[in-house]
Amino acid sequence: MKRPDGFLRLHLIPILISVAITSLCFIVFPLSSVLFAKKTVTVIPEHTTQIPGYYPNFRSAGMTEQKFQKALSDGSTIIFLGSSELTSTHLDAIPYNFFNQYCQYPVLCIGHAGNQSLNMLSFLASNRGYFNKTKLVIMVSPSWFVSKAARGTSLESFLEFNSDSFLTALDRDPGVPVTAREYIYQYIAREIDNINSPSAIQKSIAYKYSAERNWISGIVMAPFVLYYDLLINIDSSIRRMFINKEVPDTKTHDADTLHTWHCRTILTEIPWDSIYFNNQKISRMRAANNNFGIDSNYYNQFVRNDQYILLTVPFRFNREYRDFCTLLDFLSTTDCKPLIIIQPLNPFVYENLVEFKPLMDKVANTIDEHHVPCLNLFVSDTAQYARGDLEDVMHLGNPGWYKVDHFVFDNFLSGVSKEPL
Repeated sequence: MKRPDGFLRLHLIPILISVAITSLCFIVFPLSSVLFAKKTVTVIPEHTTQIPGYYPNFRSAGMTEQKFQKALSDGSTIIFLGSSELTSTHLDAIPYNFFNQYCQYPVLCIGHAGNQSLNMLSFLASNRGYFNKTKLVIMVSPSWFVSKAARGTSLESFLEFNSDSFLTALDRDPGVPVTAREYIYQYIAREIDNINSPSAIQKSIAYKYSAERNWISGIVMAPFVLYYDLLINIDSSIRRMFINKEVPDTKTHDADTLHTWHCRTILTEIPWDSIYFNNQKISRMRAANNNFGIDSNYYNQFVRNDQYILLTVPFRFNREYRDFCTLLDFLSTTDCKPLIIIQPLNPFVYENLVEFKPLMDKVANTIDEHHVPCLNLFVSDTAQYARGDLEDVMHLGNPGWYKVDHFVFDNFLSGVSKEPL
């Protein structure tokens, strides 16, 4: 019979040493760095993060997720969500320049090319608990519903805008509508095999969606769901125990103060018509070499006498349209006053907008059915198009943005104080 001290020496002591080393690794290297590895995404150029009020994504400046949550809950900051149109930093009329400077009213603009409906649905649903009389503007581009973009939000863009902390909040919030939750979970489950080193929360969501398909799947997937939920809980505990990060107060952020406002003094009357027509005149002067209202430099480089054709995708195959409808369904359940802006395309350049118009009419009708105020700038007839509203073929110039500013101002700021508390 072997002596007990041999067992201790050969088995128990090495186990204890392994446990100690593993625990030390958890402390020095947070579990999240192992469990929450992410697929590499495109890095936004650093200069685009220095403009007060504008963030290309939630990773582009320190603690932007907290800024977003504060803006959702303070009831006064106007949040603009959009895509490539928000990157025109040189324009005076773009909201983060116009409202912050001309009106001295705080706005928070988030997005760049590729940020579409499913992205917005997911990160808004993840932060559902912060909604409190939220002022929200969604910039809709017709280009979302055609060609490749009609397939919906790309995986790269989804991973860029939907962090593990957002997805964990979504998973833990029982108040998220079932239809919105299942829609997002379905996307993650469909794409999970395309994610390099998926995180614990991404795997957990994928297994949960599969488990809900039928009772057999529920039995098979249950161990995986329990396992990854356990890992997420361990990670959360370690964060609380060993990671002590101070969260800055977003109200005192140097570059982007979010004020609390109240109705004390009426905002000075803004001469919208004269501002618009003066800028339209300037835009048309900059389009001196064409009759399309397109900036001359852009025209020379990309257009000349060419015309573009949109690849229209039928409704039954148009995933982006389904994403957009689900986004509107979710917003109707929140304490939020959304506005929708449908942007134009240049009908002098796109020759088949008449064929595309029924789809955009359907989008507009869906917005109307959800009782959301909408500024619809899309037209298919060159006679109805205001040349100069776009500075190229699809991105708003100053005149077009002033139309947006005017619409937002009338809906959100008419009679609002200029003086922060």
